[in-house]
Amino acid sequence: MLMFVLPVSSRGLILFVVGGAVLYTFAAAMPTSGLIAPFGGMLAGWLLGGGTPSPLRRLWLKMRLAQLDAEARRDSKAQKRRAARSGFKVIEGGRGRDSDPGNEDSSPGGRGNDGRWLN
Repeated sequence: MLMFVLPVSSRGLILFVVGGAVLYTFAAAMPTSGLIAPFGGMLAGWLLGGGTPSPLRRLWLKMRLAQLDAEARRDSKAQKRRAARSGFKVIEGGRGRDSDPGNEDSSPGGRGNDGRWLN
């Protein structure tokens, strides 16, 4: 109810407001707020409140997601380069190899193939 008297749908109210602003512009009558201000207000209202999430927030979330994806790709590449540069490697271990008597790769005393201690 508009002014608690007239039954108006939300679509009807929007059309009325936009139509009034357009009519003011065509008539070149100078309203108290100016000719362009109502359109700026409508645009700002739509950007900040038009939907869930709003179009402005949706745009910000997409940009943030792209930024985080790019950062994750950069970090994974940097980690691989850093790991290759470090010279560290994974030493196969475990009790299964040492306890298997038929395994010729196992060496006595809990050491690996290269003579290093296994944890």
